[in-house]
Amino acid sequence: MKKFLKIYDDSESRYVTVNASDIKFVTKPSDTRVNISFNVETTIDTIKVNHDSDSAFLVKNAIIDAIKKISVKGYTNSFIEVKLPLAVTSINIG
Repeated sequence: MKKFLKIYDDSESRYVTVNASDIKFVTKPSDTRVNISFNVETTIDTIKVNHDSDSAFLVKNAIIDAIKKISVKGYTNSFIEVKLPLAVTSINIG
């Protein structure tokens, strides 16, 4: 059974579901973006979370903390809602 993060997208007032079970790594290529890379059937895909400027790694750390929290939960609680500390301006897949 899979576990999921539901990341809140402030720009569209909705949650975007991310498969936490297959996340391989989280990177921060710039002060306004965090990439979540995961493996789907032997290819690596990336979800780009664009947000307000963050030089202190707040958004990246919040995503990593959410992954840690969901990893220890039982499968009856297979998702966690994540409201990031800075406003999300968009979430793009690919």
